Amino acid sequence: MFEYVTLCGFPLDHETAAQALVEPARRMGADYSSDALDVLIDASHGYPYFLQEYGASIWDLAASSTFTVSDAKAAIEVGQAQLDAGFYPGRWDRATGTERRYTIAMAALTDPEPMTRAIADHLETTLSSVSGIRDELIKKRMIYSPERGRVAFTVPGMSEYIRRQTDTQSPGQTGQPRHAGP
Repeated sequence: MFEYVTLCGFPLDHETAAQALVEPARRMGADYSSDALDVLIDASHGYPYFLQEYGASIWDLAASSTFTVSDAKAAIEVGQAQLDAGFYPGRWDRATGTERRYTIAMAALTDPEPMTRAIADHLETTLSSVSGIRDELIKKRMIYSPERGRVAFTVPGMSEYIRRQTDTQSPGQTGQPRHAGP
């Protein structure tokens, strides 16, 4: 009855991500050093929106039409600030206080796909008491389950954003950011 077609795989592979940055630059008479390109692609995790953010930032910052590693690092810093000001809060603000505590516990764990049991343990509660929270976060598309008993954030860098904004070491954390946004 339905035909499902994958329009674009995520993350983008290195070659596709490079094309997304290089082709528009070349049309405008600019280019990337190969090292600068690698730095931007690595920082983006192949995520198209991040490539756009870093690509826009390098255009605004670069002193010459050949983008260097130094330009790329500066662009990542500016781009990350932009992501922290809009992209991540757009997701974070959808979460309730309870859901934030769950994601803070996820971010506190070093595994990018933590076991749901480890999250419950970090929150000092039972697995059954957090299953509804997990389900709501999945419905909101903030997290997904890559395999049974594990969860992961749907966008790269969300753990790092949460760690930058909150105290991830405290199980009772209310989910309030350390500081207000811009």
